[in-house]
Amino acid sequence: MHYKVITLCGSTRFKEDYIRVQKELTLAGNIVISVGLFGHQGDDEVWEEGVKEMLDEIHLAKIDMADEIFVINPGGYIGASTKREIAYASAKGKKISSLEPIPDEFTRDKEILQVVLGKDMREYVRKVAYDAGCTEDFVIDTVLKDYDRMLSEQ
Repeated sequence: MHYKVITLCGSTRFKEDYIRVQKELTLAGNIVISVGLFGHQGDDEVWEEGVKEMLDEIHLAKIDMADEIFVINPGGYIGASTKREIAYASAKGKKISSLEPIPDEFTRDKEILQVVLGKDMREYVRKVAYDAGCTEDFVIDTVLKDYDRMLSEQ
């Protein structure tokens, strides 16, 4: 039997929601991957130098392992880390479910591109924009339009 793997994403301030959703999804027959620490709920190790960055990278690896993500976003709250995780999951073609609806712009091409571009590529885009006398957004929009055009011609 194949079990769907779901990675939970969202602010760690919602620990009780994480526990409830993990239980519900597990009882529904899924393998659930959650966060290891709740930095906003007393796991102060998260805030030690380098730990948050490491945990963020580990969480992206957890998304890679999953079939889909489930966003814990009571009241629609989505912070910067969760926004990055949503864009990453979208770029990887993962299904995205959530407690509350997620704004469309979190899964739009431009947002995704900005997340998945490595630091060196983002620096390159900045340089191209500066050299061309335009904004980074203009460069990104142009690349995406060309990409869409190439896809439609195939």
